[in-house]
Order: sequence, then C-alpha cells, then structure tokens
Amino acid sequence: MNLENWQEFSDRLDQAHSQALKLKFGVKELWTMYRSVQTLLRLANIEMVECRRRKKATGKYVEIMQQAEEALKNFENHVILATLMKKD
Repeated sequence: MNLENWQEFSDRLDQAHSQALKLKFGVKELWTMYRSVQTLLRLANIEMVECRRRKKATGKYVEIMQQAEEALKNFENHVILATLMKKD
C-alpha cells in the first residue's frame, strides 16, 4: 500500500458518492457507508503525516488503507446495486 493510493481512493469515493446522490433507493444505508469510508480515509490522511516523517508507509497506515479499500468496494457495489434497482 503506497501513499498515492489515498488520492485514488478519495477520487473513487467522490465518484461513487456523486452517483449515490442521484438515487432515491437505499439512501440512508448508502450515506452510512459513505461516512464510514470517509472516516477511514480521514484517519489514513492523519497517519500520512507519520509516514512522511519516516519516509515510508507505517503499519497503521497500511491497515487503515486496507480497511478503507474494503469499505470503499462495498460502498461502490451497493451504489451499483441501488442503481440497478432504481425505478424510473
């Protein structure tokens, strides 16, 4: 897990969030999932300070980013599912 992954995950989260805002189905659950991913990315951003100081990724950063990746994948999958279930 490198330090550039944070920006990639942040961009993916923004993209999935903008898609979720267009939906009316399961909005409450999607909002909860979005906040979880956002919180993990915020924690990873805080830990990046220590990573920059040490000039390498810390174990805590790697762990947080792995959790963020899993949560982000779940969020993206739920957005896709909600989009497919959307009634026009």
